[in-house]
Amino acid sequence: MNHFLKQFLTAISLFLYALSSHASELSTLVDMLHKNGTVNDSQYQQLQSELDTTNKEAPKSKSNSNVDYDISLNGGLKISTKDKKFYTKIGGRVQVDAAGYFNDANLGLQNGVELRRARVYLQGALYTDFKYKFQYDFASGGKKGINDFYLAYTGLDNIAFKAGHFKTPFSVEALNSSKHILFTERSLANALAPGRRLGASIYSNHKNWTATFAVAGDSVDDKNEGWGVAGRATFAPLTETGRYWNLGLSVDYRQPHANDVIEFKSSSETHVSTTSLITTGEITDIEDYVVVGIESSAVFGAFSTQAEYIHTSASSTANGSLGFDGWNIQAGYFLTGESRQYKNSILKNIKPEHNLNANGIGAWELGLRYSGLDLNSGNINGGMQQDITVGLNWYLNPAVRISANYIKVLEIQGGTNDGESPDIVQGRVQIAF
Repeated sequence: MNHFLKQFLTAISLFLYALSSHASELSTLVDMLHKNGTVNDSQYQQLQSELDTTNKEAPKSKSNSNVDYDISLNGGLKISTKDKKFYTKIGGRVQVDAAGYFNDANLGLQNGVELRRARVYLQGALYTDFKYKFQYDFASGGKKGINDFYLAYTGLDNIAFKAGHFKTPFSVEALNSSKHILFTERSLANALAPGRRLGASIYSNHKNWTATFAVAGDSVDDKNEGWGVAGRATFAPLTETGRYWNLGLSVDYRQPHANDVIEFKSSSETHVSTTSLITTGEITDIEDYVVVGIESSAVFGAFSTQAEYIHTSASSTANGSLGFDGWNIQAGYFLTGESRQYKNSILKNIKPEHNLNANGIGAWELGLRYSGLDLNSGNINGGMQQDITVGLNWYLNPAVRISANYIKVLEIQGGTNDGESPDIVQGRVQIAF
């Protein structure tokens, strides 16, 4: 891994400097990499040889300007041409979690620390209207591997097309980035929301409403290829700075592969220990299933709120008709006066009014959530779980966030952990750029 990171950073550095066409600076960079051992003698000689060849073959610029591109470090490293037809942006996030579990003697939850996410992404534009993104997660604590890779066309007014591997258009909580959600983990209801899949979508965006329709197979690492369609529509009767109200409806229809099994289980709003307190177990012989979700998000100054209800109906030849439900309602308040911002029904980054590095105290936010998941249906006794979560977020600046959550699991009803009621304390340090 260290060797890979060295080579990756070396390649990025050379790429950025090559764009600037400053041969002397690039040569200096190669010398520095050689002296600190990042590149060996053989690699050093090869790079110097390639530099000499490039300098001889490179065409002379006809512009009087020293550079013909712009570089920005706002929210990641972005390089764009002067005409804005091309740009490339490099960014990512690192999230380190720690959690402790109490009153769990019968559950075997394991205290610990994990690297929850370590993602790097590359996104940009080609000839203005074609947009792309590639994102990879290196963290073994999360779902390691490819997250996003897609190509989108945005050349039509308020309409975009996308193809590749991306999030299914469903649920404001699921679509919001883990960088911006109010708590360290999504709610119990998110167990019913679909994830990323391979497919294509069409998206229409307007000031007060959005609509998305997608046709998709399964995720990139799924060997059995089912199929389905999904759609989400939102309406925002109020869209002002610091005042926002949005309503949404999502539908996801799936027809799994004949050999697929379906399982719904709770995350317990934690991830250091991945033990699920309630679960349907593997359900076989699923003919098809439909997931429907309704949502509401609102912001009034420093106060924000979000609520969702999700229902899944499944048809199984072995278990008959099944129905599972999830819900959550949450509220947040900035003690320091900031306001959460949405764009096209999706959360944007939090920008503290007074960054810590500017002699400020950063942004402080309190959160409260109630969520539930009912996995009891027919002959499936998965259990019902309800959580109350209290959170505190400290945004030191737009890139650094420290979070602490306390989760009280109310008495579980049904399932193998009937009657259990553990307590969870967890924290996170996040760096996002």
